[in-house]
Amino acid sequence: MHHSRGPRPRHRPAARPGTAQLTGAARRGLLVGLTGASVGVIYGYDLSCIAGALLFITDQFGLTTSQQELLTTMVVIGQIAGALGGGVLANAIGRKKTMILIVVGYAVFALLGATSVSMPMLLVARLLLGLTIGVSVVVVPVYVAESAPAAVRGSSMLRTAATTRADTATTGWRRILHWR
Repeated sequence: MHHSRGPRPRHRPAARPGTAQLTGAARRGLLVGLTGASVGVIYGYDLSCIAGALLFITDQFGLTTSQQELLTTMVVIGQIAGALGGGVLANAIGRKKTMILIVVGYAVFALLGATSVSMPMLLVARLLLGLTIGVSVVVVPVYVAESAPAAVRGSSMLRTAATTRADTATTGWRRILHWR
């Protein structure tokens, strides 16, 4: 008498650590984390790059000390407005669309600042860049928290926060010490 037990389950050989294919959730978590970390690096750079550029901008536009202070402060003013309105914007159009606007805003407003031919144009570019930074400070962590799979959510949030803080600190210190 032969008893059929059905097909035997296949046993997969154990994969070596680091060689297994990423599952869909892990891949998504990695992409969301990298997106948040990338925006964090851009945020830190855009926030602190004025320290090195101010020397050249002052010569090019013949700025007074008060104008230098105003130019530096415009980003902070924009950040306050962006942080106050970022949540409203994300709720109105969605976090993914807001993330796309943030990335486009960083690129466009950085180019606008780089190609500015007058002090008023540069002030507007810095204000709009600050607005983008303010929106990103509110939206990026929420996007990462809502989009990352539960298994990697904490590490994705940590990666986003760490890159933002580390880039701001290292860029600022390099500029202060004139080290490139």
